[in-house]
Amino acid sequence: MEPFVVEAIDQSPVSDLGEGPHWDKSVSSLYYVDAFVGDVHRYETKEGKHSRINLGDLVTIVIPIEGQPDHVIVSLRNKIVDLNWSNKTHTVLAEVSPDLNGKERFNDGKIDPFGRLWIGTVLHDDSGAIVPYGGSLYKLSNNKFEKMSSNFTISNGMAWNHNRTQMYFNDSEDRKTYVFDFNLTDGTISNKRVLLDYSQFSNLYGREEYPDGMAIDVDDNIWIALYGGARVIHIDPRQNGKLLHSVPVPAPQTTSLAFGGKDFSKLYVTTGNGNVKDNHELKLKYPHAGKIFKISQQEGMSGPKLLKGLDVFNAKIMN
Repeated sequence: MEPFVVEAIDQSPVSDLGEGPHWDKSVSSLYYVDAFVGDVHRYETKEGKHSRINLGDLVTIVIPIEGQPDHVIVSLRNKIVDLNWSNKTHTVLAEVSPDLNGKERFNDGKIDPFGRLWIGTVLHDDSGAIVPYGGSLYKLSNNKFEKMSSNFTISNGMAWNHNRTQMYFNDSEDRKTYVFDFNLTDGTISNKRVLLDYSQFSNLYGREEYPDGMAIDVDDNIWIALYGGARVIHIDPRQNGKLLHSVPVPAPQTTSLAFGGKDFSKLYVTTGNGNVKDNHELKLKYPHAGKIFKISQQEGMSGPKLLKGLDVFNAKIMN
């Protein structure tokens, strides 16, 4: 018997490129975005209710603001905005590299256990092409961005271990998962090294599989969505990224994931439909591509609880 059950959420609309899932435990809701469409989504699981707000430009993350109900921070190309869900208005909190006219734009981001935003960027040249190793990793402090690391191509998934001493980070295009030493008190990182180089394990990972979004469980094992791989993988960072499980997801563009539900015992996975919608063969093979999927542990399975995530953190806006 397979240890996991994977099901599409019927209420979720089809996204061109679903990304940035974040579980808000205070209201049992999943936030996520449809990146290039510019939609910010909220799925209220108890009522099965879905709503969205379009911001008219690239959006990659959405995270509730601590202590401010119905307010979320959203990345809007090269800006971080405070979006008021009730009246659908937003205000700019901070901007990165305004002198580049949006050529350096945000990609994935997460909130650390102290409430600070960490977010990576992608750099484009004048033609719009991605500049290899032109992206950086930033931290938002007092509404100003501080560059913490650089030389990334497509900055993606992040996670922190339970004792807050290590930070994990993906560069999708470079097909590497990195690990830093992390200082929670002053919010610094050091000693960058490669945890897993996917190109070195051709027997486990295909050439078209790219590490995208990331989440971490209570056992300090990491879950990573493999873009192009139609699956989520479960690895042990203490054993050099040893592959523990591979969970097929019926959507080739498996983009990101977040623990949620009661006790963080469900894994919600965002997917894309961009490479499926115009391909008749792929549409037949992946009819739910672009929807949100929910991964649960099979009932009646003996052994450890494999699906239980660490608590997630909302943003603390400090002026």
